[in-house]
Amino acid sequence: MVECWLPYGRTEVHVAVPIRNLLGIAEIEAKAAEDPEAEILGSIQNPIGTPRLTEVNGKGKRAAVALDGDLPSTHMGFIAEQVVGELSKAGVEDISVIISPGAVGTVRSDLWEQLRPLEKLGVRIIQHSWTQEEAVTVGKTSGGTRVSLNREFVEADIRVVIGEVKPDPVAGYSGGSAILFPGLSLERDIWSCLRRSFDVERLSTLKGNPVHEDSMEAAELLGVDFSVNIVSDPRGRPMRVFSGDLGRSWRKAVELAEETYTVSVGKRADLIVVSAGGYPYDRTLYRATMTLEHLLALGRRESKVILLAECLEGPGDPHFRRYMAEYRDLREMKRELRKRYVLGGERAYRLREVLESHQLTLVSILPDNILRTLNIKARRTATDALRYATRGSLEDEKVIVIPFGCVTVPARA
Repeated sequence: MVECWLPYGRTEVHVAVPIRNLLGIAEIEAKAAEDPEAEILGSIQNPIGTPRLTEVNGKGKRAAVALDGDLPSTHMGFIAEQVVGELSKAGVEDISVIISPGAVGTVRSDLWEQLRPLEKLGVRIIQHSWTQEEAVTVGKTSGGTRVSLNREFVEADIRVVIGEVKPDPVAGYSGGSAILFPGLSLERDIWSCLRRSFDVERLSTLKGNPVHEDSMEAAELLGVDFSVNIVSDPRGRPMRVFSGDLGRSWRKAVELAEETYTVSVGKRADLIVVSAGGYPYDRTLYRATMTLEHLLALGRRESKVILLAECLEGPGDPHFRRYMAEYRDLREMKRELRKRYVLGGERAYRLREVLESHQLTLVSILPDNILRTLNIKARRTATDALRYATRGSLEDEKVIVIPFGCVTVPARA
């Protein structure tokens, strides 16, 4: 037996796979920096392609710092403090930090604790909402997407973005310009872009990705003065940090992220046991299901899938829950999304595709009444799920185990 411990919420769960059945464990080889704070400081103080923040003429100017509120970096608060410190040394007294909702539209609760020390320095902490009216239209992209962004950020004299660069189900890779669009945009603009990308493969892909192209153009329309891009291990511990010019520093980070998170297993499996990656990747079912689509390339059609996702905060997005409950037919769901696109609806559509083509078993604490509404089969432990999915015997089935599904990208053939 091979004993596998997989992330689940803020802890780990255990599953044992006979060695004769184990095709492989899709491990991500990522070594955190020995001194993360030194790595962060060195990057901010020696930026790529742009002057250091302390060199800006800050007297009488307003600065806005935008950061992603969904990703798990353990040092987001420390980075924000260093950026604020650099701006203060330049003479900037009016500073705000704006938290982007990230790919799922909500902010991690523990991020507020990381940022609280900034309030003592007089920094305003603002949470952006995709439905707020306080936004300014800065133009249109070449694809026809209107770009309206957070007013506080648009009207600042000095604009900084801080992000963690990881595979992203919508933007291709997170961080960089994606913090502005879709991060600091409005729901109507985001959905307008995603509607035309509905039939395009976006997962962890930049080339030909309309969301990525729109986000890059949005940043060019507005202008960003400084960018901090963290590449972390799957648990959010910084490996490398790239700061400076938005485009150049982010591309450097993407190169390392692609190298880090891309895995090759070889043969396809009959059974995939995948953890979403623990908190915050599995805080809602909506967030956790983002792990499934591209990982199915590691299995055969109609293969069995066990998804480990605690879902402590419930199903997530209300549109996701409604579409899962109301629509059973994929064609009907697609017709509805073409008429009235919503991101949560597309996420439900993608999950429904998985349910129709594969045998999915969820390991979660979601109540039975919610699971029945969503029409999802579930078990309470990984061992029970394995027994249920295999009817007690693996026989000759080949198994792939994926500890951090939400950041694992299969190597392309």
